[in-house]
Amino acid sequence: MTDMDPQFIREREAWYKAGAGAVAVQSGVGMLVISAVMGLVTAIWKLDASETVVTTGLMCLGWTAASNGIIVLGARKKARRGGVEVDRY
Repeated sequence: MTDMDPQFIREREAWYKAGAGAVAVQSGVGMLVISAVMGLVTAIWKLDASETVVTTGLMCLGWTAASNGIIVLGARKKARRGGVEVDRY
């Protein structure tokens, strides 16, 4: 982006970058927590390896989808509210 771009485009780009970073961090932490919990569940209930892999994979996909939805929708709302077009071309 250059300084010639309208302000609302620069603001939306900033919100996108902030949202993408937040999604990456939240997804990473969530995956670690899910993996640790599934390790304990597997040890306690002596689950089969294939059951554990499938369950962990589905939980990680669900967590990623939920965190993406929450953060991206929040960032989009803020970008729309805060986006003020100051330049017209």
